[in-house]
Amino acid sequence: MKTILTLLMFFVVISNIFAQITYKITNVKVNGNSIADNAPIEFGNNSSVTVLFKVVFTKPNDLTIGSVVQVIGTQSPSGFTQLFTPEPLVLPVNNTGFEGLWEKELYASDYSSSGENYLVAKLTQTTGTPPLKWESNRIPILKQATFTLSPKTLSLTCGDMSSRTFTVTSSNVPSGANVTYDWSHSGWDFVGSTANSYTLKPS
Repeated sequence: MKTILTLLMFFVVISNIFAQITYKITNVKVNGNSIADNAPIEFGNNSSVTVLFKVVFTKPNDLTIGSVVQVIGTQSPSGFTQLFTPEPLVLPVNNTGFEGLWEKELYASDYSSSGENYLVAKLTQTTGTPPLKWESNRIPILKQATFTLSPKTLSLTCGDMSSRTFTVTSSNVPSGANVTYDWSHSGWDFVGSTANSYTLKPS
Protein backbone atom coordinates (compact mmCIF):
# COMPACT_ATOMS: atom_id res chain seq x y z
CA MET A 1 0.00 0.00 0.00
CA LYS A 2 2.87 2.38 0.85
CA THR A 3 4.44 1.68 -2.54
CA ILE A 4 1.18 2.41 -4.32
CA LEU A 5 0.70 5.68 -2.39
CA THR A 6 4.29 6.72 -3.12
CA LEU A 7 3.83 6.05 -6.83
CA LEU A 8 0.53 7.91 -6.81
CA MET A 9 2.05 10.93 -5.09
CA PHE A 10 4.98 10.87 -7.53
CA PHE A 11 2.55 10.80 -10.45
CA VAL A 12 0.56 13.70 -9.00
CA VAL A 13 3.73 15.76 -8.47
CA ILE A 14 4.92 15.08 -12.03
CA SER A 15 1.46 15.90 -13.41
CA ASN A 16 1.38 19.19 -11.50
CA ILE A 17 4.83 20.15 -12.77
CA PHE A 18 3.95 19.49 -16.41
CA ALA A 19 0.60 21.25 -15.98
CA GLN A 20 2.64 24.42 -15.37
CA ILE A 21 4.14 24.23 -18.87
CA THR A 22 2.59 26.49 -21.50
CA TYR A 23 3.33 26.56 -25.21
CA LYS A 24 1.54 29.02 -27.42
CA ILE A 25 1.47 31.15 -30.54
CA THR A 26 0.49 34.71 -29.66
CA ASN A 27 0.73 38.37 -30.76
CA VAL A 28 -0.20 37.50 -34.34
CA LYS A 29 -0.20 40.21 -36.99
CA VAL A 30 -1.52 39.75 -40.53
CA ASN A 31 -0.14 42.27 -43.04
CA GLY A 32 0.81 44.46 -40.09
CA ASN A 33 -2.61 44.31 -38.41
CA SER A 34 -2.95 42.67 -34.98
CA ILE A 35 -5.56 39.97 -34.52
CA ALA A 36 -6.91 38.52 -31.28
CA ASP A 37 -5.25 35.45 -29.79
CA ASN A 38 -6.48 32.29 -31.56
CA ALA A 39 -8.38 34.37 -34.14
CA PRO A 40 -8.07 33.08 -37.72
CA ILE A 41 -5.55 34.24 -40.28
CA GLU A 42 -7.72 35.29 -43.22
CA PHE A 43 -6.62 35.76 -46.83
CA GLY A 44 -9.75 37.63 -47.91
CA ASN A 45 -9.15 38.77 -51.49
CA ASN A 46 -5.36 38.50 -51.12
CA SER A 47 -3.33 35.83 -52.88
CA SER A 48 -0.84 36.00 -50.00
CA VAL A 49 -0.47 37.52 -46.53
CA THR A 50 2.54 38.24 -44.33
CA VAL A 51 2.17 36.78 -40.86
CA LEU A 52 4.24 37.93 -37.87
CA PHE A 53 3.85 36.02 -34.60
CA LYS A 54 5.50 35.12 -31.31
CA VAL A 55 6.04 31.59 -30.00
CA VAL A 56 6.32 31.33 -26.20
CA PHE A 57 7.25 28.27 -24.12
CA THR A 58 7.24 28.55 -20.33
CA LYS A 59 8.18 25.99 -17.69
CA PRO A 60 8.97 25.85 -13.96
CA ASN A 61 12.44 27.18 -13.17
CA ASP A 62 13.48 23.93 -11.44
CA LEU A 63 12.38 21.62 -14.27
CA THR A 64 15.06 20.21 -16.58
CA ILE A 65 13.82 19.17 -20.01
CA GLY A 66 17.15 19.10 -21.84
CA SER A 67 17.67 19.27 -25.59
CA VAL A 68 14.63 19.89 -27.77
CA VAL A 69 13.85 20.75 -31.39
CA GLN A 70 11.15 23.22 -32.37
CA VAL A 71 9.36 22.95 -35.69
CA ILE A 72 6.88 25.59 -36.88
CA GLY A 73 4.60 24.93 -39.80
CA THR A 74 1.11 24.81 -41.23
CA GLN A 75 -1.25 21.90 -41.36
CA SER A 76 -3.70 21.33 -44.22
CA PRO A 77 -5.63 18.34 -45.53
CA SER A 78 -2.62 17.53 -47.73
CA GLY A 79 -0.26 17.32 -44.75
CA PHE A 80 2.17 19.29 -42.59
CA THR A 81 4.36 21.94 -44.24
CA GLN A 82 7.46 23.12 -42.39
CA LEU A 83 7.81 26.92 -42.62
CA PHE A 84 11.23 27.34 -40.99
CA THR A 85 14.39 25.33 -40.42
CA PRO A 86 13.98 23.20 -37.24
CA GLU A 87 15.41 25.07 -34.26
CA PRO A 88 17.49 23.12 -31.67
CA LEU A 89 17.19 24.45 -28.11
CA VAL A 90 18.29 23.48 -24.60
CA LEU A 91 15.97 23.83 -21.59
CA PRO A 92 18.08 23.24 -18.45
CA VAL A 93 17.32 23.85 -14.80
CA ASN A 94 17.25 27.55 -13.74
CA ASN A 95 15.55 28.35 -17.02
CA THR A 96 11.92 29.35 -17.47
CA GLY A 97 11.60 28.70 -21.19
CA PHE A 98 12.03 30.70 -24.36
CA GLU A 99 10.24 32.95 -26.82
CA GLY A 100 10.88 33.96 -30.40
CA LEU A 101 9.45 36.20 -33.11
CA TRP A 102 8.74 34.71 -36.52
CA GLU A 103 7.61 36.13 -39.84
CA LYS A 104 6.48 34.34 -42.99
CA GLU A 105 4.52 35.02 -46.16
CA LEU A 106 1.69 32.54 -46.65
CA TYR A 107 0.15 31.88 -50.07
CA ALA A 108 -3.55 31.15 -50.49
CA SER A 109 -2.82 28.61 -53.22
CA ASP A 110 -1.13 26.36 -50.62
CA TYR A 111 -4.30 25.89 -48.56
CA SER A 112 -7.66 24.23 -48.92
CA SER A 113 -10.86 26.28 -49.15
CA SER A 114 -12.71 23.60 -47.22
CA GLY A 115 -10.94 24.51 -43.96
CA GLU A 116 -8.75 22.31 -41.76
CA ASN A 117 -5.79 24.65 -42.23
CA TYR A 118 -3.87 25.99 -39.24
CA LEU A 119 -0.54 27.39 -38.03
CA VAL A 120 1.09 25.37 -35.26
CA ALA A 121 4.41 24.98 -33.40
CA LYS A 122 5.73 21.60 -32.24
CA LEU A 123 8.43 20.90 -29.67
CA THR A 124 10.10 17.49 -29.32
CA GLN A 125 12.63 16.37 -26.70
CA THR A 126 15.71 14.82 -28.33
CA THR A 127 16.62 12.91 -25.16
CA GLY A 128 14.47 10.58 -23.13
CA THR A 129 12.66 7.39 -24.04
CA PRO A 130 10.04 8.02 -25.17
CA PRO A 131 10.76 11.70 -25.90
CA LEU A 132 8.37 14.29 -24.52
CA LYS A 133 6.37 16.27 -27.07
CA TRP A 134 4.38 19.49 -26.94
CA GLU A 135 2.12 21.20 -29.46
CA SER A 136 1.06 24.85 -29.34
CA ASN A 137 -2.43 26.22 -29.86
CA ARG A 138 -3.62 26.04 -33.44
CA ILE A 139 -4.25 29.28 -35.33
CA PRO A 140 -6.86 28.67 -38.08
CA ILE A 141 -5.99 29.76 -41.62
CA LEU A 142 -9.10 30.74 -43.57
CA LYS A 143 -9.22 30.83 -47.32
CA GLN A 144 -12.74 32.07 -47.97
CA ALA A 145 -14.50 32.08 -51.30
CA THR A 146 -14.82 35.53 -52.86
CA PHE A 147 -16.98 36.80 -55.74
CA THR A 148 -16.48 39.82 -57.99
CA LEU A 149 -19.09 41.30 -60.33
CA SER A 150 -17.91 42.95 -63.55
CA PRO A 151 -18.84 45.54 -64.54
CA LYS A 152 -20.06 46.96 -61.23
CA THR A 153 -21.38 50.20 -62.74
CA LEU A 154 -22.36 51.35 -66.23
CA SER A 155 -22.79 54.74 -67.87
CA LEU A 156 -25.15 54.72 -70.85
CA THR A 157 -25.75 57.53 -73.30
CA CYS A 158 -29.34 58.46 -74.05
CA GLY A 159 -30.81 56.08 -76.63
CA ASP A 160 -28.18 53.36 -76.17
CA MET A 161 -30.19 50.14 -76.25
CA SER A 162 -27.33 47.68 -76.77
CA SER A 163 -27.15 44.65 -74.50
CA ARG A 164 -24.61 44.33 -71.70
CA THR A 165 -23.20 41.19 -70.08
CA PHE A 166 -22.51 41.06 -66.35
CA THR A 167 -20.11 38.38 -65.14
CA VAL A 168 -19.30 37.00 -61.69
CA THR A 169 -15.73 35.80 -61.14
CA SER A 170 -15.20 33.52 -58.18
CA SER A 171 -12.03 32.51 -56.37
CA ASN A 172 -11.17 30.08 -53.56
CA VAL A 173 -14.35 28.07 -54.10
CA PRO A 174 -13.96 24.54 -52.66
CA SER A 175 -13.61 21.79 -55.22
CA GLY A 176 -16.97 20.15 -55.90
CA ALA A 177 -19.02 23.03 -54.46
CA ASN A 178 -22.27 23.81 -56.29
CA VAL A 179 -22.34 27.59 -56.85
CA THR A 180 -25.48 29.28 -58.17
CA TYR A 181 -26.32 32.95 -58.56
CA ASP A 182 -29.58 34.82 -57.97
CA TRP A 183 -29.87 37.77 -60.33
CA SER A 184 -32.29 40.69 -60.01
CA HIS A 185 -32.71 43.70 -62.30
CA SER A 186 -35.06 46.62 -62.91
CA GLY A 187 -35.36 48.68 -66.10
CA TRP A 188 -33.59 46.01 -68.15
CA ASP A 189 -34.88 43.10 -70.24
CA PHE A 190 -33.38 39.63 -69.96
CA VAL A 191 -31.44 38.49 -73.04
CA GLY A 192 -29.54 35.38 -71.95
CA SER A 193 -27.36 33.80 -69.28
CA THR A 194 -24.64 31.27 -68.55
CA ALA A 195 -23.59 29.69 -65.26
CA ASN A 196 -21.85 32.86 -64.08
CA SER A 197 -23.04 35.64 -66.43
CA TYR A 198 -26.25 37.50 -67.21
CA THR A 199 -26.95 39.49 -70.37
CA LEU A 200 -29.47 42.35 -70.20
CA LYS A 201 -30.78 45.01 -72.56
CA PRO A 202 -32.18 48.38 -71.52
CA SER A 203 -35.97 48.32 -71.76
